[in-house]
Amino acid sequence: MTDGNPVASLLTGDVVERIKRLELFSRRRVEGTLTGENRSPFKGFSTDFLQHRPYSYGDNLKFLDWRVFGKTDRLFIREFEEQTNAPVNLILDISASMAFAGEGLNKHEFAVRCTGLLAYLMHVQKDDFGLFLFNNNVVEHLRPASSKRHLSRVFERLVTVQPAGETVFRECLATVEARISRRGLIAVFSDFMDRPEEIARSLGRFRMRGHDVLAFQVYDEAEKELDYIDFTRFRDLENSQVIGVDPLLIRDEYRRQFLLHQQAMKVGCLQHGVDHVLLPVSDPFDRVLGEYLQRRMSMML
Repeated sequence: MTDGNPVASLLTGDVVERIKRLELFSRRRVEGTLTGENRSPFKGFSTDFLQHRPYSYGDNLKFLDWRVFGKTDRLFIREFEEQTNAPVNLILDISASMAFAGEGLNKHEFAVRCTGLLAYLMHVQKDDFGLFLFNNNVVEHLRPASSKRHLSRVFERLVTVQPAGETVFRECLATVEARISRRGLIAVFSDFMDRPEEIARSLGRFRMRGHDVLAFQVYDEAEKELDYIDFTRFRDLENSQVIGVDPLLIRDEYRRQFLLHQQAMKVGCLQHGVDHVLLPVSDPFDRVLGEYLQRRMSMML
């Protein structure tokens, strides 16, 4: 930590200033608790017109549409779309495979910073945000809140957690699903090193329940390229299994399978209505995540 401040240990002053220019809104109707910038499933009386409905005894007369009355001789109430804050749940894979490192940050360190960036952005937007940490089970759950104290708790957990254990996506995501009561935005950070179709199906269950889902796939160019020359012993970071191979004999097929895995994740997410975003560890975390948020903002305008 920097000067005892967990936020400063993950986000520099320059990064914080850039974050403040970004926004992350849900594309789907969400169930927040405060006034905010996201669409709610509940009808209110904000400035965004939603629909007309027939007048009922006791309705506030100031919302009568007199123009419609003049044309139809019938009374209609104007309903407006209620704006709400978005409950956001950040889900971070802390399995041992996330400890893979080429040059610079390992996947875990990179994903932790991305998670912290979104947490800070939600805090700035006054959106409730929660945190799930998982490997072979859900090892931590901080319920959504938006206070500065809550932000510090999230950052303290992020800077202290270490990657360990194997990944069990289906069971863990089912546990997360059961613990989330309000519709909102879900962001998952992982290398998704398992069966892509099964992972996408699990993420799709969130979508079916009305959540807006973002799947951030973190990867390292070194693990993608397998750029080794000599006979090498490779150890599985999750189960410690060791295998010795000549990289020159398997490199082309390995690279093909790696790309096929990423493509399968992308296609599976698309089929289930989930945003799939590749995050290379070799790039500055705030830049690649910021570029995605900028694209997302432009599509929502």
